[in-house]
Amino acid sequence: MIYVAKPTGDILGRPNGIKEETCKLKKTLTDMWELTFEVNKYVDENGDFSPSDFYESLSENMYLTLESDTANTLFLIDAKPVTTNDGIQETKSITAHTAECELQQKFLRNFYINNGTPESQEYLAADNVDPYTGLPQEYIRLVNFDRPELSLLHLALQETGWTVDENLLTSETEACTGKYQFSADGKDIYSFLMNEVAPTANVLFFFDRRKRRISFRSYPHIGRDTGICIGMRNLASRIQIESTTDAALITAYRPACESGSGIEYVNFGDPCLHNLDYFADTHNEYGDYQYVTENFHDEYAAWKKKREDLRSNYTALTREYNQILLAVSELQNRLPNDGCSIDYKTYKADELAFSLNAYEKALTALVTLYKNDYPDLYADPGTELDEAHLRTTVYWHDYFAYKCQIIPSVLEAMKIWYETDADGSLKKGEDGSYLLCENGNPAYAGEPAMVKPVNAFLYEFDLYGLAELQAKKKAWMECVNLLYRDGFIASGTKESPEAYLTPDKSGWEMLTADQKAQFTTITAFTDTLASYLDYMSFEPRANAITGTNCKGIIRLCEDAISKRQSEIDSLQERLTSIGAQRDSLSSFVRPENHFSTENLRLFRLLSNEAEYSNKNIVTTNLDDIVTVIDTAEELYQDAKTRLDIASRPQYAFRTTIDNLFALEEFAPLQEDFTIGNFIRLLPDLFCDDAVKLRLISIELNPLQVSGDISVEFSTMTRSLSDVNDLAFLFGEGASASSHSSGSASGNGGTYGKNDAEIQIANNMLNALLKSEAFGTQVSDVILDSIRANKGNFGKLLAHSGIFDSLESGGIKINGDCLTNAVKSNNYNGAPDAPFANTSGTIIDLVNGDFNFGGGKLKLNGGDLLVEGDVIADSLVADKSGTIAGWRFDETGFYKIGENGEKQMVLGDEGISAGENFSVSQDGKCDIKDIDRLDIGRIHLDKDSSLSIDKTALSSRGTDQDKKRAMNYTLDTGGFHIYNGNPSTSFAETFADLLIQSLGTGGFLKLRKQFQSSQDSIDTYTESKADCSCVVDTMGIHGTSKTYQYFELKKHIMSDDTVSANADEVQIFHLDASGTRSYFNPFGVLETEAVIITPGATGSGATINFDDAEYFEGFGSNDTHNEYVFEYGRYIVNDFLLTQTSSSGSQLRISSSGMLYTYASSSRKYKYDITDRIADSLDPRKLYDLPVVQFKYKKGYLNEKDDRHGQDIIGFLAEDVYDVYPIACNLKDGEPEVPEYNMLIAPMLKLIQEQHEEIEKLKQRIAILEQKA
Repeated sequence: MIYVAKPTGDILGRPNGIKEETCKLKKTLTDMWELTFEVNKYVDENGDFSPSDFYESLSENMYLTLESDTANTLFLIDAKPVTTNDGIQETKSITAHTAECELQQKFLRNFYINNGTPESQEYLAADNVDPYTGLPQEYIRLVNFDRPELSLLHLALQETGWTVDENLLTSETEACTGKYQFSADGKDIYSFLMNEVAPTANVLFFFDRRKRRISFRSYPHIGRDTGICIGMRNLASRIQIESTTDAALITAYRPACESGSGIEYVNFGDPCLHNLDYFADTHNEYGDYQYVTENFHDEYAAWKKKREDLRSNYTALTREYNQILLAVSELQNRLPNDGCSIDYKTYKADELAFSLNAYEKALTALVTLYKNDYPDLYADPGTELDEAHLRTTVYWHDYFAYKCQIIPSVLEAMKIWYETDADGSLKKGEDGSYLLCENGNPAYAGEPAMVKPVNAFLYEFDLYGLAELQAKKKAWMECVNLLYRDGFIASGTKESPEAYLTPDKSGWEMLTADQKAQFTTITAFTDTLASYLDYMSFEPRANAITGTNCKGIIRLCEDAISKRQSEIDSLQERLTSIGAQRDSLSSFVRPENHFSTENLRLFRLLSNEAEYSNKNIVTTNLDDIVTVIDTAEELYQDAKTRLDIASRPQYAFRTTIDNLFALEEFAPLQEDFTIGNFIRLLPDLFCDDAVKLRLISIELNPLQVSGDISVEFSTMTRSLSDVNDLAFLFGEGASASSHSSGSASGNGGTYGKNDAEIQIANNMLNALLKSEAFGTQVSDVILDSIRANKGNFGKLLAHSGIFDSLESGGIKINGDCLTNAVKSNNYNGAPDAPFANTSGTIIDLVNGDFNFGGGKLKLNGGDLLVEGDVIADSLVADKSGTIAGWRFDETGFYKIGENGEKQMVLGDEGISAGENFSVSQDGKCDIKDIDRLDIGRIHLDKDSSLSIDKTALSSRGTDQDKKRAMNYTLDTGGFHIYNGNPSTSFAETFADLLIQSLGTGGFLKLRKQFQSSQDSIDTYTESKADCSCVVDTMGIHGTSKTYQYFELKKHIMSDDTVSANADEVQIFHLDASGTRSYFNPFGVLETEAVIITPGATGSGATINFDDAEYFEGFGSNDTHNEYVFEYGRYIVNDFLLTQTSSSGSQLRISSSGMLYTYASSSRKYKYDITDRIADSLDPRKLYDLPVVQFKYKKGYLNEKDDRHGQDIIGFLAEDVYDVYPIACNLKDGEPEVPEYNMLIAPMLKLIQEQHEEIEKLKQRIAILEQKA
């Protein structure tokens, strides 16, 4: 029966209009159940139609109760019913789901579980955070009935009306204790439980819909094997078998974990894992191998066994090899604990007290760990510490740092704030604590410089690796070279000394007179030599540098270098030996050494490779190349299991059976025929091979016992070692547990409070994490909360779970700086004036104020202050400002006079300089109260006449030429060229002349214009008469029949000179209309023909020289459209060099010397356009293109060239031709010069691909950070 019910399940009544034959109930193991049926509005009662009961009540959000032999549960109509009407009867189609669908409308907000952040639930639970360490005392479990505030299910279901089934306490005790990390914000509770919690914890949720209780069963405890067998012989009427393999079988994986590392360390250096078992072992119906030959099967089996037998040997060799690599790296790069370099004088009193407490307890912890590692030496707890033995262990470096450097440095710095006695020692009170001075220790007057430096770590050479020791020696040798004086060496040479003089009177007496002259007094000698011996002495002596009795520090350093080099050499020998063994094993197991040629070919044909990645297998910054081998092994085993599945066919089964609930003979089976249980399926009528399958879905009519039942089974995944449906129930990654990763600095973690930190080396941290007994043995140590606590994730330990703060170099990160401000170590600001610091840097992350470098760059209250110059490629100011006395606003730049007026202006109004000079925006120039304007050799008089000194246009010629100054004037009468003075003028023709007439005439232009670095103005040698050339309103004409004998220089490619004879001067006239006339009173002009081409009326004409014989080395055709230069000639044009353009074509010179414009990139000139790049043009080839440094050979570049003799970075044409030939120009068939335009496109393609990869990586990082 189906009833209408209240949300509580109380029955309201039974709808009597339900069409029973339309009712369907689908029960699903991994989802909510669904109930569908149709109901009529009217029912026929003895021939009379009347409204059916509760028809109108069957609406959205109404509850239903189903009571039948197969189900007894509560449903919710969660979708609006569909109503149909055929004119006679109205019908509703109802769809309802079990009551857990209520949870789809309830959402989780800011729901963070075991995230290690302040908003995470483990931090919000009452009394769960340790007041001292700031760490959670317990983490969130899947179910915790004792503390519901630390129970994932209780937290998720609070205020929903649903509860957690208390039977879980006994039925799933182990699963309840699981700890997992989740983040949910805005996700509905049902989806969160089914899609995130279930696959992560490997559980299936079950819902008691009547009592609204949730339970679960963990894998593999889901369902039971019933022994029921169904086949075509009894109940099955139809069995469907489908392959679940989407494509070809995968027989090779290239595994990678989240960090990208693979399995090479444990797989003979091979990144791929192979599995051809299915193809090698499958037989056909005749008993023969279906895919391969028997010989292939045997060779494959032997190869596979040999690899697996030798793999452990290879892994062990790799582990040892990597351990030695780590040891060599440590010997090369060893440095003292970072805490040794901290300037504790910058710490406040409370920070120093905390640091002292932390480091003293860290020292105690380290000693305890050391004693635990050597129980035979310390069987008696009272045994005194053996520092000589401790020096030989990994603990020595940190022990020395804590005891001899860091703690003494902190104690010295405390003298600034705490009381000291007459001897300068810190005083303690009755309780043993140091006595704090309210305003600082008056004996030190708050002056950090009075604190004695502690530099013990500088000369403890065991703390340093080879690289640092060599750097120290080099730096100290520079000091020694400054101290060295002739005569210091008693025997031997400066490069190989054997003994030194003594720094006393006897040593002084051994010096020669010249050697003594190097010193002002004997004291200067003894002091200098003593300082020298502090570095170089072979014998132990009182050393002023170390403050101890020892050899010179360079000699100590050399001893340490020799020792370190010897240690490294020994390890390198072992590395070579192990490397050879690994290479031998790798070579031995290669397929080509185990398969015949034909079988090797088949092996490769059957190898279908795919990428495999498991994001749940991670490495952290605490991992090194040794521990990552364990990760590689974990990845190998995981990928091997997955490949077992992917390399063989998988099948899914569906069947339709008779309704066994209606058959009396099957009544004993009805209780076991339940979703979640296993049954046997016989798919073949003539074969007794049964398949074990899990029942995951049953669809039937609960109101009628007749009819068929549709049944679905989970997909049972077959691998080499197992058959299960884990992937089907929980997704592909369900078999791998969910882990979290953390990170720490390369020097280890830090632990501290506020701004104080304590440095913990990795070896100490790893020992702490591994020590089960550490918590009880060092109960009063600050780090006693670090223990091997099952359930704590890597991220919880490496996030804020262990470290209150992190320090790397000079950067400190703690909770304060992440929420308030970032400060440098040397920051000296005060709380009441945080931005008044005179050293260091502070950035306020709340309001954006900052002070860098003690005031060099400061923003406080809106003004940005910069100390020094501002140098930038561009400067943008949207409104106004002031620069060096110049003000600017949206109208331009200007200066303000004493009365507030604008004196100097550059802006929208134009340009002005005072009151007498201005240029308006339209180009008009106004000059007031100026009689004459001189610009170099150019003069503009008040009457608007323009004169130009000859020397303004030419610096060439003899002294006599320079005396004959030639003047040029431009006035209302036209343009005049004068020789000597305006009364005696003569005409001169020269290149580069353009004159715009003042009247109605046009312009005069010499069409062929050539110019070199030499001046192009004529040089005059002798004056015989006067001659002039005038351009005025009447046109262009000569004014004298006399002539001037002169030389005409046309500088094209050299200094060749062409002379014009006296009889070759021709006087011409060109009026404004372009009509020309000319005459020559001295004879016919034979070589210097002047061609005047009339222009349009009023537009002037063109005068050009036509005869090419004036230009040696230059030839042209009749049409003057092609110009050829003789070999060895060159063109120089300084004018073009200074002219710029952002448009137009590029000029190219071909290998034949022809000038061309560069090929256009327009689509209209191209065809076969595609974005599929041919292999020959693959941009990745450019990765192989060498970038080199070079100089050009002498004589190749002009000595005045900017890069003559300079180092240049670039390409070699031969390299470009070898790597990317399309981008290289040839000369006589040989590479000559790279075509850089051809390199731009492939370079851009590489950038685009890298950009795409970077964006994908950023997305992956964002996803990982979100998961973390």
